[in-house]
Amino acid sequence: MRVGGHRLVLTSWRRVLETLERSAAAGGYAGILEDVAQLRGLTERMNSDIIPPIRGDELTDVCVARRMLNYAGLIDDVTERLVKEGVAETRGLRPSAWGRYLRLHGRFGLWLGVDLLAWRAIGVTPIWSAHNTNSSFSGIKGEIRQAAKLFDDAREADGQLGIPIRLKTGVERDRVVDDAVGQMHSIADRLGDAFPDG
Repeated sequence: MRVGGHRLVLTSWRRVLETLERSAAAGGYAGILEDVAQLRGLTERMNSDIIPPIRGDELTDVCVARRMLNYAGLIDDVTERLVKEGVAETRGLRPSAWGRYLRLHGRFGLWLGVDLLAWRAIGVTPIWSAHNTNSSFSGIKGEIRQAAKLFDDAREADGQLGIPIRLKTGVERDRVVDDAVGQMHSIADRLGDAFPDG
């Protein structure tokens, strides 16, 4: 395309990065290859925030809605079991969108729910135990680094500690609940051991 006597060429970031990557690999420039990989990660993150046009089948396919309601029910079942077993309490704490606030061992406040941002970023599970370590409600105020070391796959961001609750696949709902409850027991016990009553 010509613009004001100049030729304008449009291309995608993908094509630019692929060309740079091939040239750097051919020349043996390891440092440039690392830079290209970082740029690729940045462009992929930016592109993931772009909302593609809505397709008609997305509006009529109820599978996603059904699954999200399944997750909400699962969270309620896990919370109910934890309360019944004396590991958690919900007194004075309201449910929230796609989750529940609760206290483990009466001390460690958290939100257990569907964390869409963590799910998109990490991809391992929709359900997370989220602890705001900037808040005294968490029971671990200001101790995000120490708390994060307790869990292999914890996610830290802006004072938030997210711990994935991995869901068992290919089994009946009762076994999914049992396993998730077991993971919450483990979280409660690790926090209790690392942050004993003063």
